[in-house]
Amino acid sequence: MSFDYGQTRINTDTKTDKHELEQPRAILKNISFVVEPGKKLALVGQTGSGKSTVIKLLLRFYEPTSGEILLDDRPIESYDIESLHKRIGLVLQDNVLFNTTIAKNISYGTFDASDKMIEDAAQRASLQPFLAKLSAGLLTKVGERGLMVSGGEKQRVAIARSIIKRPDILIFDEATSALDSHTEEEIRKSILEVSKGVTSITVAHRFATVIDSDEIILLVNGEITERGTHNQLLEKSGTYSKIYNLQTQRQRAGQELGEEV
Repeated sequence: MSFDYGQTRINTDTKTDKHELEQPRAILKNISFVVEPGKKLALVGQTGSGKSTVIKLLLRFYEPTSGEILLDDRPIESYDIESLHKRIGLVLQDNVLFNTTIAKNISYGTFDASDKMIEDAAQRASLQPFLAKLSAGLLTKVGERGLMVSGGEKQRVAIARSIIKRPDILIFDEATSALDSHTEEEIRKSILEVSKGVTSITVAHRFATVIDSDEIILLVNGEITERGTHNQLLEKSGTYSKIYNLQTQRQRAGQELGEEV
């Protein structure tokens, strides 16, 4: 899969006092990258850097005004939306669960899912230890919007829901950012496990969650400023290294404060 844009513009539809549309605002500029089959790419950067815009373009929520996105050497617009979305599994920061069983939440959107497929997806998403504590197992109801399960288990259900469709591409868009450090690390391990052999793209503002990626791209104001593996970026001692070290220091300080309390 390749992503190559000279400049992408999103019309914000903001009107002036004369009720005229403002000129479209440039969101991404000179963005170009390739994700080889089975490889892990990470897009990192601060809020507003353009990470989520890239994902929305990949899902065709937006259409670019220039450049192209290729999937299996075919322009992404040559796929209809339904067939494109069948090839992509998406795990968000806040995933919606319905007031029904865990099994039905996992199989939501995959209408031909068998019990065996649901069980396999739950196992791959590391849900088994949690399910073993429940008398009804997969038949346990999660409550309205998943209120009866923790944030970590909610994310595991979302991961299982994504992988049951056997997607060609997995996208994790800030999938661990709302979790505590311990749960975040456990979910990170689950993501690594389910991503084996699958092309994956991870969006994150906490750099520690993407250190195992094959390539990390740092976006600043819609442009690529640094790219490479985690170790390569640390050796450059650039913006990525500074942000990573600062985040690590803050996490350690938070853990020490928690221990003192």
